[in-house]
Amino acid sequence: MYFEPLIKLIKKTQSIDLHALINKITDESELHDLMIKLNQMQLQKGLRSDGSILPDYSETSVKVYGKPAEAIRLYDTGEFYNSFDLSYKPTEIFFTADPIKYDDDGNETNLFARYSVNVMGLVDDNLQIYIDKIREKLIKAIRERINVA
Repeated sequence: MYFEPLIKLIKKTQSIDLHALINKITDESELHDLMIKLNQMQLQKGLRSDGSILPDYSETSVKVYGKPAEAIRLYDTGEFYNSFDLSYKPTEIFFTADPIKYDDDGNETNLFARYSVNVMGLVDDNLQIYIDKIREKLIKAIRERINVA
């Protein structure tokens, strides 16, 4: 029959569990690391996930501690950035981090309370980079499953 190859291809395609495949792809360390790196790169520019800019370093921070005279980056020791991780639900990905930091005198600061939880997450442009990478891997995986080059 003329349409038999097409029918086989449709059946193979319909048998793919897209949610399971997407979860498998997003769980790959490459994509995990990419999402965290994109968030860290945003913060190096003082950019929150909602597109707003963190306040500038204070004059004291600039003069005494050598901070740049620009937006706060939330990076001193690297402890906060190194705490970044992701948690997954079936259709969602969440950033996690330890926002509690202590100064030399033992005073506690919650970075989320002070600067907003929006320091975690991606702006639209970076989210699109992540989505494009998932799309690329998803297309490749689907082609492999249905044996299409």
